[in-house]
Amino acid sequence: MEVVIPSLKEKRKVKGMQRWKEDIKCASMGERVGVLFQDIPTKDIDRTVIFQPAALDAVQVALASITLISQFKCELSDRSKIHVSIGFETVMTTCQFLVEDDEEEFEQLSNLDERERGTIEGPFGKSGKIRVRVPQGLSDDTVAAITAGEKVTVELWMKKYLNNGKLISYLP
Repeated sequence: MEVVIPSLKEKRKVKGMQRWKEDIKCASMGERVGVLFQDIPTKDIDRTVIFQPAALDAVQVALASITLISQFKCELSDRSKIHVSIGFETVMTTCQFLVEDDEEEFEQLSNLDERERGTIEGPFGKSGKIRVRVPQGLSDDTVAAITAGEKVTVELWMKKYLNNGKLISYLP
């Protein structure tokens, strides 16, 4: 069997594989195995990804859907540089943020976080009302719409953490 080792940019033939000191013939994605190659120092391939030839392609540009993590405190603006890790490899990338408009086309954003985001602090009363805290405050457009009595759409996204059963909500 021949595999590609991207960290070395080489194709190599596999001499043998072991799982818990037992020889095996095949392994599936995600399984921990020891792979034996000829003439490769361990330090060159320790904790790396290997795959069949033609299974993966190198890319220069990727389009991905992302969600901002609430614990991430830095501002991400257009053309900012961030580290992206896939497997055990990390590369420096330049961001370009796009948002879909009504006509299924994309327009470029200057910042990733251009909408108000808030968290539910807790319920109050018996009518199911909730208190929402928006740390950075509401935009002038939103305040003007509320003052004028216009409808303001609020999306509520919920996450359930299974370890303690606590339901945590946030506004995207």
